[in-house]
Amino acid sequence: MIIAPNILNFRQISMGYASASTGWNCEYTFQVTLDINYFDYIMTIPVLDFHNANPTVVNGSTLLNIGTSTSLGTYHIVGEFSKDSNTYPVTFGDDFQCIEPPPTLAYEEFPSDFNLEPQLTASRFTYFFRAKNYERRANNGAGCSLDTNLFVCHLIQPDYVSDPTLFTLVIYPLISQNIASPSTVSLTLTEPVSHSMTFTNLLEPYGSLASNVLVPPPAMVYKKDSDPNTYVLFSVQGDSTNLFLGVDQSGSGYMSYAPVKGDSQSQTYLIRYRNNPTTSSQSCNIVFYNGAAGTQHLTSIINGVPSLTIFQTYISSVQQLDPNGHTHIIQVIYIKSTYLDELFSYSLDNYFFEPSITFPLGYESGDLKEYYFSMSQMTSPFSQSQLTSISGTNSEFVTTNIGSYGVSPLAIDTLPPVINDVQTFRLNSSFVLLRINITDDVSGFSMLQFGGGLDYLVIDVLPHHLVKGDLNNGVYEIITDTLFKTPSTVAVADRASNRVMFTYDGVYNVNGKKLDLLQDILSPDTITLFYFEKPIVDVSQQGHNNTLYLNYIGAGPHSKVMFFPLFNTPDHTDVQQDPSNHYHWDPVLNLIKIDFYIPSGLVAGKLKYVISSKTGFNDEMVVQILGSNSTLTILSDSNANQLPPLVIGITAQPNSPIAITDPTNIGWVIKVETPRHRLKSALFTVTSDYDPVGFNFTFNPNNNLHINDLVINFQVLGSSRSQIYTISYAYLEDDEGLKSGFNALPWTNAFFQVEIPSITVACPILTSNPPILLSFKQISTNPINLIGANRKVVYEYEASSSRGLLARIKPVVYLTGSLNTKALLTYIRQSNFQCQTEIVSSNSTNTKYQSLCDIPFGYGYPEGLLVSVYGFVNGYMEIGGYSANSLRLKGFDYFINGSTSSFPSLPPVIDSSNNYTGSGTLELRGYRFGSSSQNLAMEIRTQGQLYTVYNPTYHHFNGFSLSFDYQSIEPFLIRFKNDNDPNYSNEYLVDPWGIGWDSSSSSATSSSSHQSSSSEIDQSSSTNITPTKEPPKCPGTPKCGGDDKGVCLSSGGCQCKYPYYGEQCTSVIVVIPTPKPNPNNPSTNITIDIPGTQDHVQLSTLVS
Repeated sequence: MIIAPNILNFRQISMGYASASTGWNCEYTFQVTLDINYFDYIMTIPVLDFHNANPTVVNGSTLLNIGTSTSLGTYHIVGEFSKDSNTYPVTFGDDFQCIEPPPTLAYEEFPSDFNLEPQLTASRFTYFFRAKNYERRANNGAGCSLDTNLFVCHLIQPDYVSDPTLFTLVIYPLISQNIASPSTVSLTLTEPVSHSMTFTNLLEPYGSLASNVLVPPPAMVYKKDSDPNTYVLFSVQGDSTNLFLGVDQSGSGYMSYAPVKGDSQSQTYLIRYRNNPTTSSQSCNIVFYNGAAGTQHLTSIINGVPSLTIFQTYISSVQQLDPNGHTHIIQVIYIKSTYLDELFSYSLDNYFFEPSITFPLGYESGDLKEYYFSMSQMTSPFSQSQLTSISGTNSEFVTTNIGSYGVSPLAIDTLPPVINDVQTFRLNSSFVLLRINITDDVSGFSMLQFGGGLDYLVIDVLPHHLVKGDLNNGVYEIITDTLFKTPSTVAVADRASNRVMFTYDGVYNVNGKKLDLLQDILSPDTITLFYFEKPIVDVSQQGHNNTLYLNYIGAGPHSKVMFFPLFNTPDHTDVQQDPSNHYHWDPVLNLIKIDFYIPSGLVAGKLKYVISSKTGFNDEMVVQILGSNSTLTILSDSNANQLPPLVIGITAQPNSPIAITDPTNIGWVIKVETPRHRLKSALFTVTSDYDPVGFNFTFNPNNNLHINDLVINFQVLGSSRSQIYTISYAYLEDDEGLKSGFNALPWTNAFFQVEIPSITVACPILTSNPPILLSFKQISTNPINLIGANRKVVYEYEASSSRGLLARIKPVVYLTGSLNTKALLTYIRQSNFQCQTEIVSSNSTNTKYQSLCDIPFGYGYPEGLLVSVYGFVNGYMEIGGYSANSLRLKGFDYFINGSTSSFPSLPPVIDSSNNYTGSGTLELRGYRFGSSSQNLAMEIRTQGQLYTVYNPTYHHFNGFSLSFDYQSIEPFLIRFKNDNDPNYSNEYLVDPWGIGWDSSSSSATSSSSHQSSSSEIDQSSSTNITPTKEPPKCPGTPKCGGDDKGVCLSSGGCQCKYPYYGEQCTSVIVVIPTPKPNPNNPSTNITIDIPGTQDHVQLSTLVS
């Protein structure tokens, strides 16, 4: 039956202008909802040229965006839909008229000091513009042109969805051009309205200046995920203020550089080039602009992708998991011929992704030279069709077919879920609460994802976020940080893997509804206050604390920004995720107060920095709008040096391969230079080609030397395996906070000046039996509820090997969700939960382990979790592991049920609390607290008493946390319920004194001396449940460094006693008070004792 299409919704969503040869063109975008499947018809619009239809079909309806460009005039949109021999005319909407741009549509006044001058953080110049009343929203570039071929330009809308009047003009110098540098550059903007402007060009040819490459790049650089950067150190003699350095390259990559040493007449620069080769070998030439004389070559970087044969074989198998054939285990199996210390991944049907696989996940037998990889994946009971292929990738891409198997879904489901509504409620510090109504016809909701790409850019909504209803018609709540979020795409899937994706800038259903995260619009021209407390800072002799005061239109308690001063050349995409770089609203000052420290010894000049909330900008852009008042000037002397700790020499001991039969010491002597400051700490990890875990070595020098010789020395046994040892990770920091590392993004590679020598040790070839698993069982007694309070699972198991099992490499129990939960995962997201393992006992051949799985709320709900264990390593470096299917075949526990007998009961869950002391504010955190405190019924109970109603006055309340004032001198239980569910929450024990709770007189299922324990409600009020014994989780021998250094917490881990810190409480903190200038009394002396020694440090400084 042929159905004539109907328009359900039609609206204009943007309109702008572009110049044309005949005058002006109007740029329109319309959004249309049709009641038919777009792909069943052929659509034409006879009068107009249209583009970007990009239809999305959901349950028989279609949402599409239509873009069109028209000349001046009046138009009537009539579309034609053809199917078979029938054509149906459809009127889209009312007439629209394209007229010349009104006078109100114009650029705002330009600043007068637009200069083209060197930009150290990028090889381009960026400027902001505003076009009043401009409405076109498009991610394609607008129009601009230049009067010289020395530059190219792009005009874009950086936030065209929420701020369409903001434009960014980007100008790229073409430094390879052999032309004289013009003194001015004229530019014409052709959209949104014509405008011409002139820039003053301050770039100077390299001329007769002398440069010297101090540390060249390696001869060949191979791309590496753990650190894709190459570093070059070079110096320039003479005034290099207006020199411009760029890249002339055949491949892709990104370069930044900054002065790190010297003064205006003799400076040393550090280049950071981020490699991104797409073929086996690509090159880039780093050159100075040199006008008509052509480019001045500095150095070249040759980089590429290593060619390695990773996969020898790649196979799979399928096992039926339940007797009815609803669920299957897909066994992913391959042999890897070469261990590569990089991430690799695989996907099933290029749809279900298993990303970021590293040792020991999946390593089942063999060794790291040639091992057998085996990993189980579980299908959903609603899977409609069989999986057909597995694709694995690292440095190559390999695909294999999956053998045929029968599919018997619980029910037939062919339609995706529908997102009916999304409500946004603003909280503090850029957080919002999203309340979402989702319906699904058969299998039930599985996953919703706003945005895509890196983890911190994505918002995931999962079944456990359900607060009301069920998975076929439910309300879900989630709190998310909106910092950096740009959820342009929206994708939703059900348990049968039916999926729909919207790509219309936050649109989430066919009716055109859009997600609004209530984000601030922060750009340089919305800033109303921006000044540094100390606009000029002299760091010749000492560092200084400083404060940036920031305010902007729309800022308030809900606001948060990222601010990072560029003292070196870190990778911005890494530092912006660090919470220490995030700053909040100050309720006393009513602005955002940014406190930061400026180290001593920086090179003189203007402070470089980046700042952002949704989109980022740097100091050059702020200065453009706000002028010189937004700059911070750094004064220094000719001895300025802001290089972080760097390794300037390394010697292997021994320096040639050795053969041993007895225990032998090996290691390295590492010479570390800190030119201006004291080395505060250094950490190195030594691994081998058979040992990816290795050994950690920590140094905390207590001297004022600028060069330290750090000695790594350890013993290898002749009974071990022949291995090649190397340093695989490092982290170094000086006492001014400058950092470097190795395979430690975002910091500068501490080893870029040297090559790390490996140490080859040959041992006799011995016979050995690989590790085998003797037992594996779950010992938890309480029923597991993945969406309740009782989510702790304990496994006890024993393994054996004739060579003994290494204690320093502990096996890991993994919990893995079903494949349908991985359908929308981004390529870097972790999708396997790791439990914490401790050794219970061991002898020369056998070791008993206990693993605690404190499962995150909702993880694995409702399909359940496969259980696997990997990472047994014996003294001959042979590995052992067991996938879920391997455990199943041996008769061991391999599955955690994801369903719950209480469903659809959804009571609140109290999971944790603040550091409550018995008085003041008590904050409770958890899930499903409800939408309003007025609907919450709270009860509190002390020892030996019954529950009594308590009606507090709340400081704050949302679905995930609440706080109020309460005073008590003894432990108490607390519970509450809301109008979403008639059942009370778990009984949560608050006991800051560590007194404990007499469970014989209580229905509570657990007790704690701290606010970290929670439990299910005992509905019978008469059953006494003994808390499950948790395995020890405290490292070290003795545990936590002994009684004088740390305490082993019942909840796991060590609580170190001052001044000790670290995982085992064996490292020592030496605190130097923050210097504060005091010109009236510049003779303060400070004595700092070194714990555990008779030594001390004497400081005489300008402090108060």
